[in-house]
Amino acid sequence: MERWHNMRNLETIADNLKVENRFIHFDKDKQPISYITLKPISIKKEGNFMNYKKALEGLKNSSKIKGIGFVLGNTPKGNFCGLDIDNCIDSNGVLSEEVQKIIDILDTYAEISPSGKGVHCIFFARKQGNICKKYFKYWCKCMEIYDKDRYFTLTGIAINDKNVEYRQKECDFIYEKYFSNSFDSKKGLLKNTYTHASSKEPLNLVFALENDRVLNSYWHGNRPLKSESENDFALLGKILFWVGYENPDVAIQHFLESPYFKQKDEKHLKKVLDTNYLIRTVEKIINLNVEVVHE
Repeated sequence: MERWHNMRNLETIADNLKVENRFIHFDKDKQPISYITLKPISIKKEGNFMNYKKALEGLKNSSKIKGIGFVLGNTPKGNFCGLDIDNCIDSNGVLSEEVQKIIDILDTYAEISPSGKGVHCIFFARKQGNICKKYFKYWCKCMEIYDKDRYFTLTGIAINDKNVEYRQKECDFIYEKYFSNSFDSKKGLLKNTYTHASSKEPLNLVFALENDRVLNSYWHGNRPLKSESENDFALLGKILFWVGYENPDVAIQHFLESPYFKQKDEKHLKKVLDTNYLIRTVEKIINLNVEVVHE
């Protein structure tokens, strides 16, 4: 079996990962093994961890060592948490749009997994509940989140070349949106919920505007696409992503309150206000994004 990793790529992992003493080796079956004896070890014992330099040396010197991993868990600097998204990169190397949104929200170190079809994101946070894994149908196969007693294989093939960042509120949002019991990932509709978006109070867009650069740009009037309808579609799609596809009325209300909308000329303002244009646009977006998920 070939090694999982290219040594040169591993030299480019996040700098604040390199300084940690939380690395391990693994064999062809992804079983953590000792650098000295090459026998199985437990990742629950910190005495089995090593520093970055020793991890690279072992990978270089032993053909039985197939790669290096980083152990998630608590440290004096914070708790290392990891998000593993499987089968989200297609045969052309194109990343799922939904997963790109997740990467943009977390805005932390992210790399392509050993399969070449998945993504690993590492950040400082603790997950909210006990659910660790959810299955999906279209934009990825499954998603897993862990904050202790697991290790992530490392490739160094970064798709977000940043340090590991502190992302507790972003982790809370991702967990609520994809892992909570607000939807049944095996039987029901994939709902996109965010607790700030409720029918009882206006959406607090501060979090969204701070963490979604594209939304922020459209919201404040940027129109990068050729037609006004294309730009409307893009902004409404972004708002729906944050408020939840089950909240179309909330999305339309915020669209009408945006600086983007207030900058419309008379012709396009009349089109929006005098027809069911916004309702039809929202329905198209929902049909594209809300999917029935089966195991």
